[in-house]
Amino acid sequence: MNELLPILRDKAAPSVLCDICPDPGQCCKGFVLSPTFGAPTDNVPSFWHDEGEAPVWAWLEQNNLPFIPVRPHESFAEHEGRRRGAWYFECPELKSDGRCAIYKTRPYLCRSYSPASDALCVFGQITPS
Repeated sequence: MNELLPILRDKAAPSVLCDICPDPGQCCKGFVLSPTFGAPTDNVPSFWHDEGEAPVWAWLEQNNLPFIPVRPHESFAEHEGRRRGAWYFECPELKSDGRCAIYKTRPYLCRSYSPASDALCVFGQITPS
């Protein structure tokens, strides 16, 4: 992550993070929708890797999220010979300049996103509580 982004973020309104980002759109590529690996949380599940993408697509549809599953994350929990963990996602709603094409109607998950301090993007709730 660019070391200036946290400093700039503190000086900008949350609605204009893309205006100050040195690389708009990068937070919408190769992100992981999970604060932990292997165990479901209240709002973000993990998936059995041997079940493929079908359960991931079903979860995305159920939560009305436009993301595309790219591949399972390398970190996983093993249980009785099966792997359970998070997935990498990308958003197909990025314009060529890296900006969001559905910004005004983007999911709550995207509206509540705050840049993480590490390479793993950790999102909050899927929907407002």
